[in-house]
Amino acid sequence: MFIITFIFILALITLHSIRASLSPVISLCVVNELLFTLPPSLSSLFSLPYIPLPSSFLSVCIYYLSLSLFLRDSVVNRVMNKLSPLHDKVYCALSGSAADAQTIADIVNYQLDVHSIEIGEDPLVQSAASLVRNISYKYKEELSAHLIVAGWDRRRGGQVYVTLDGLLSRQAFAVGGSGSSYIYGFVDAEYRPGMSRKDCQEFVINTLTLAMGRDGSSGGVAYLVTIEKEGAQEQCILGNQLPTFFDL
Repeated sequence: MFIITFIFILALITLHSIRASLSPVISLCVVNELLFTLPPSLSSLFSLPYIPLPSSFLSVCIYYLSLSLFLRDSVVNRVMNKLSPLHDKVYCALSGSAADAQTIADIVNYQLDVHSIEIGEDPLVQSAASLVRNISYKYKEELSAHLIVAGWDRRRGGQVYVTLDGLLSRQAFAVGGSGSSYIYGFVDAEYRPGMSRKDCQEFVINTLTLAMGRDGSSGGVAYLVTIEKEGAQEQCILGNQLPTFFDL
């Protein structure tokens, strides 16, 4: 009994040391996950808010010369919007741990606001993607999140970037999340360079609908964001408004 008590006290001391040594962002996402197995009375010792378990997401991004498109499902609570604005014409699609992804998005949103004030104009999409990449790489062992960054800027027009674990790569289109593995064949076959605005919107809606039909962790409503020179337009598509596909 004495040995068990000693080990338990040692575990508490170790948790407290981890919390003290890590940044506030990491302590919320890592230490609190370790507290899930402890009694509620012990969690108060560390004064940490509850962070939900990692959630599954699905995202689709595409761009052409003058426009970027984002589309996300909302399986977490059927209506949650997982397209997070980083700036007026830059958005990111969240996937991985909900807590980690939302924290990264909030930090980058603040940094871009400061950056835009310093330069006196809207930030570049690549600048936003670089900020996400830096955080993802610095805390790649502690965070579990992948943000697809897309938007429009004055230099390069519409752009899409993937930022997994410190990677920064510009793509013609990008898919991510638990449902993405079901639709790689579809997007490879259906994507065409130079598609019109309407064709792009139809492409991402069909892609998301097909993934939602196969992936049990994707569903709910669909959020569509169209980003152009004039600004971003957000749209919520209800489940009964999505196209219908039939399995053979």
